[in-house]
Amino acid sequence: ERTVIVEVASTPKQISKGLQFREGLEPDGGMLFIFGRPVSMCFWMKNTTVALDAAFVGAGGQIVHIAQMQPLSEALHCPSVPAIAVVEMNQGWFRRNGVG
Repeated sequence: ERTVIVEVASTPKQISKGLQFREGLEPDGGMLFIFGRPVSMCFWMKNTTVALDAAFVGAGGQIVHIAQMQPLSEALHCPSVPAIAVVEMNQGWFRRNGVG
């Protein structure tokens, strides 16, 4: 069992900014993006210097996709189904903690 401390991004401005311009994250820190309803949303790493994994959460509350995202990349990461939330953590966190 692990405790994580995540910042919550729920407004359009917070969701748009995400973890851009950060120099790092705590080992068990991250960001939770809440959409309020299932949406087709893609994530990218523009202006984000920390390698991240993004876990897309489907309407049933289960992770439907985990994307490994490289720093400063503008490649889009899109799940195949709409998501109600996304959790971003340091790259490899989900694998190391048996979350999938």
